[in-house]
Amino acid sequence: MKPPPAANELVYWSAAKLAQAIRNKVVSSEEVVTAHLSRIAQVNGKINAVVQLASERALAEARAADVSLAQGQIKGPLHGHAHHHQGQLRY
Repeated sequence: MKPPPAANELVYWSAAKLAQAIRNKVVSSEEVVTAHLSRIAQVNGKINAVVQLASERALAEARAADVSLAQGQIKGPLHGHAHHHQGQLRY
């Protein structure tokens, strides 16, 4: 069995690879969210890509997704995969 991936590696995985790794319990949703939150903390001051960060909510939802998965409940192909929606202004 391969060792789990390093947290800093997870931020470069595709959505499909992350979702598969979560379903196969290679990584948890909480680990993925934590890795992404860490990366946001590292770079957001320079690039200002995330204006409103809901860290606690993201972690709570990741934990809930992990519990659901442990109970055999998968809620779609991206179950447990965190994602961010970029806001758009329309006039």
